[in-house]
Amino acid sequence: MMSNQPKQTSLSRKIQIISKLEALKELRKKLRLLFSSWSIDTSISEEIILAIEEVCSNAIKHGHNSIKTKKIDITLILKDNNLNIIVDNIGSMPKEINKHLNTTLEELVEARKKGGFGLKLIYSIMNNVKYITKDGQHSCYLSKKLR
Repeated sequence: MMSNQPKQTSLSRKIQIISKLEALKELRKKLRLLFSSWSIDTSISEEIILAIEEVCSNAIKHGHNSIKTKKIDITLILKDNNLNIIVDNIGSMPKEINKHLNTTLEELVEARKKGGFGLKLIYSIMNNVKYITKDGQHSCYLSKKLR
């Protein structure tokens, strides 16, 4: 028996960047083009780009200690109005994630501490964020419900 429901399609793309801050500008351009081609609303896509850029920036500065020979792999999968993003090769795991997430923005500003803003930003934009280690490889999984 045939179903009258439309077939769900899945779109995916892989992007690799070199572990240097200068690579983030090109990453933003690629992501804007990709999200536009996937018909993702600009206001939502700009927030998601900011979260991805922050994960990559943290990987470059903290995970790879600015070693420019490392590479970061980003996989994006759009299916059923859900955008799933996997950022692989992030280097070491972010330190004190729970401490940063349990600190309010006001407390971070008052302490004039640099650490924690980026993580709070990532967690506030995305619906789900997980840092995972598998076979000694650290990754960040992000997801966003688009509608």
